Amino acid sequence: MGPPRRSGWTDSEAAAAGFDQFEYATSWYGAFVLAATPSQIAARLEKAFIAASGNAGTAAKLEALGLEVVAKSGSEAQQRTRERALIAAPIVS
Repeated sequence: MGPPRRSGWTDSEAAAAGFDQFEYATSWYGAFVLAATPSQIAARLEKAFIAASGNAGTAAKLEALGLEVVAKSGSEAQQRTRERALIAAPIVS
């Protein structure tokens, strides 16, 4: 059994049928800063983006576009990127 279905996919049994690891077929958006950005500025920006994602009005607008709002820290995004790269390595050249 995989991860829970995305809210917009509740009636889409065919979407996952026959696809191993279909839960990895997702897209996401992130905000990035240059590596040379001072850590206190990067932390402030991260805090602001996470706060904006938690704003009910912002979340409602994004959800109306079919997006699921999940705010993660920069370190969590780095970990997810590393994990997904390892999963995709055998099929991406």
